[in-house]
Amino acid sequence: MKLSSFAWSRQSLSIRMMIGVGIVMMVVGLLLVAMVVRGDIRMEREQFSRRSTEQLEFIRVSITEMAVVGDYATIRQMLRTRVADSSLDRITWIDNTGHSISETMRELSAEAPLWFQNLVGINPIMESSAIEVGGTIYGSITINANPTHVINRIYSRLIIGLEATVLALVLLFSLIAIITTSALRPLRSLESAARKIGAGDYSVRIEPSGSSDVRGPIEAFNTMAAQVEELLAQQRISAGRMDDIREEQTKIIARELHDSLGGNLTMLKLGLSTLSEEPNADHACKEKIQSLIKLSDSTIHLVRELTSALHPPMLDALGMMPTIKWYAVEFSRMTGIVSHVDLCPEVRSSKERNAALFRVVQEALTNVARHAEASRVSIQACEEDDKLVIEISDNGKGLPEGMLRKKANDSGSFGLIGMRERAQYMRGDLDISSVPGRGTTITVSVPLTSKGP
Repeated sequence: MKLSSFAWSRQSLSIRMMIGVGIVMMVVGLLLVAMVVRGDIRMEREQFSRRSTEQLEFIRVSITEMAVVGDYATIRQMLRTRVADSSLDRITWIDNTGHSISETMRELSAEAPLWFQNLVGINPIMESSAIEVGGTIYGSITINANPTHVINRIYSRLIIGLEATVLALVLLFSLIAIITTSALRPLRSLESAARKIGAGDYSVRIEPSGSSDVRGPIEAFNTMAAQVEELLAQQRISAGRMDDIREEQTKIIARELHDSLGGNLTMLKLGLSTLSEEPNADHACKEKIQSLIKLSDSTIHLVRELTSALHPPMLDALGMMPTIKWYAVEFSRMTGIVSHVDLCPEVRSSKERNAALFRVVQEALTNVARHAEASRVSIQACEEDDKLVIEISDNGKGLPEGMLRKKANDSGSFGLIGMRERAQYMRGDLDISSVPGRGTTITVSVPLTSKGP
C-alpha cells in the first residue's frame, strides 16, 4: 500500500486527473450500461412471452381457415415464412390421430457467450393449441420459441454500449490531456526557469500566461528573480570593490616594504660595510659585522619576496601574461613542482582585471602546492570567442565528485570562494573538475568586452 501510494504521489497532475476521471466515468458508464441492459432484458422477456402467444394464436387461426378449403400448400408456405421471420424455431402440425402433417424448423446460432445467456435467463417456450372446425377437432399446432435471437440482440446492444463508453472515455481523456497540458504549460516554464536560476542564470524571466491561478505565481517568480539578480549584482559589485580596495592596500604595503623597509635595510647594510672597513676594528668585530651584513642581505631578499607576493611590480609594468610566467617559475623554484606555461599574447585589459586574474592563478597554484600532491602543473591561456580562458591543471590525487561539490559549497573554502567571486565580478565563469588519481583542472573564462573591471 505504501509503495502504490508513493508511486501515485509521483505521477503528474494531468495523469492523476485522467486516471481519476477515467475511473469515475468508467464506473458511471458501466452502471448506466448495466441499468440499460437490465431494463432491456426485462422488456425483451415480456415481449418474447407475449409474441409467442400471439404467434400461436395467429398460426392456429390461419391453419383453421386454410384447412377448411384444403389449401395445404399455402399452409406449409405460411409456416416456413413464420419460422424465417420470427423467434419460432419449430412449428409442428399434427392431425387428431397424432400423425405429423407438417413440421418446419430452423437452427439458431448463439452469438452471446454462455455466461451472458445464463445471466439474461430467458427460457425457451413451447405452446400447443387445438385446431377446431365446426366443433370437430382436426388436430393441433405446436410451436417452439427459442430466445437465442433475443439474447443475441441484447448482447449486441451491450457491446455497442460498452464501445460507446470506451469511445467516450478516450475522447474525455484526450480532452483532459489537451486542457491540462495547456493549463500546466506555464508551470513547466516556471519549473524550467527555476532550474536555470539554480544553475546560475538569474536573468531568466517568464512571460505571464494562462489562468489567473497560474499568472500570480509567475509574476511573483519574475519579481523574485529580478530582486535576486539585483542583489547578486550589488553583491558582485561590492565584492569587486572590496577586492580592488584590498589589492590597492596590498600594493601600498608592498610599496612601503620596498621603499621604506627595503631602503632602511639597504642603508643599514651600507653602514655595516663602512664599519667593516675601519682600520682600527679588530678581527672579532669585523666577523660580527660580516654576519650582520649577511643577515641584512637575507632580510632584504625576504622583503623583496614579500613585496612580490603582495603585489608583483611587474604586473603593472609588464602586464598579466609575463607576470603569470614569472610567478610559475618562482612557484617551481619554491615547491619543486614542474610547471608548464603556454600563454597567448598579452590582451588589453585594465589593471584591476589583470590583478584579479593573477590572483585566481596564484590561488590555484597555492591549492596545488597545499593539497594536490602533484609533480606537474600546466597553465594555459588563450582567447576563445571573445573570451579570455585560463586553465590550470595538475596531475595530483584529485577529488571525488561529491567531495569536490562539498568543498565548492563549503563556507570555509575561502580560496575557492575568492576565485569564484573574482570570476563573477568580471562577469565570467569558474569551472572546477577533478578525477580521483588524475588531477584537478580549474578553468576561468571572462569576456574580453565585459562591463566589469
